[in-house]
Amino acid sequence: MPFNPNPKVAAARDFGNTFDADIVFIIHVNTVTEKIGYASWGQTPKLCAVAKGYAESAYRMISNEESE
Repeated sequence: MPFNPNPKVAAARDFGNTFDADIVFIIHVNTVTEKIGYASWGQTPKLCAVAKGYAESAYRMISNEESE
């Protein structure tokens, strides 16, 4: 899998390597600016797609709750 230098992806990759996980997704929230984001990483291209799907689902769920 090609190396992705994005700092958010690097944080997810580092977490995966440190804790022996092959899928990682991180949801981040700033309550002051009300910004929500995510990062995802998978050890293989297939797992990367799965991680992204999980992250996007969680992001949508949190975004919907924030707008209520």
